[in-house]
Amino acid sequence: MTGSNFVYTANAGNPLLVGSTVVSTPILAALSPVQALEAVNSKNQGNPALTSYPGVCVDRVTVDLSLLSSQVPLPVGETQPAMGTYLGGYAKEGSVLLELSGTTAQTVDFLLTTTNSPAATAGDTVLATWYAITVVNLGTANVTISPAASNPLSIAFGGTSPTYTLAPGEVVVFHSAAGRTVSSTANGLTFTPAASTNVAVSFGGA
Repeated sequence: MTGSNFVYTANAGNPLLVGSTVVSTPILAALSPVQALEAVNSKNQGNPALTSYPGVCVDRVTVDLSLLSSQVPLPVGETQPAMGTYLGGYAKEGSVLLELSGTTAQTVDFLLTTTNSPAATAGDTVLATWYAITVVNLGTANVTISPAASNPLSIAFGGTSPTYTLAPGEVVVFHSAAGRTVSSTANGLTFTPAASTNVAVSFGGA
C-alpha cells in the first residue's frame, strides 16, 4: 500500500461503512494522505454523527522539540488538529553535541548535561524527568548507545548489557509517554564510537 497512511478507529458501539462493507470497530484502514486527514479531522467538522469516531493516524510521527501545536500556516481563525503523533513542546528541552574521538566513549549525564565536557550544549541542561530523546549520528562511523556502566539512565533497553548501534546518518528516538525519572542513580547514557564521529543528543522533559 505504497503512499498510504494508516488510520486506527476505536469505537466498540457502532459499525462503520468502509467502502461498500460494514465493519465492526475497532478498525485499521489504509487511506490516501488526504483521506486520512479527513478521517482524523472528521470529529471537528461539526457532524455529531462523527464525533464518536476519533481517527488516529498511527504511521505518522513528528518529532520536533519546538512544536507547541500544528504550525502549518492557515487563514486567520482556522486551526488544524494534529495529524498523527507529535512529540514536542516539553517544559524542558536541550541538546548536547559529542565529538567522539577514536573509540573513546563519552557519557551524557542528564542530571547536568554539561558534565563530562561535551563539545557543546544548548537549551536546558538539567532534567528530573525525560519524555523524548533523539540521537543523530552526524559523522561517518557507527556509534554504540548503551546505559552507562555507573548510574545508567532508565531507558527502553533490556538485558544485562543492552546496546543499540547507530549507523552514520541515522536517527533513533526514545520516547516515554509517562516519563522516566532522572536521578543520581539513573542519569547516564553512553556513546561508544567505532571511529571518530560526531553525535547530537537532544531531549525533552521536565
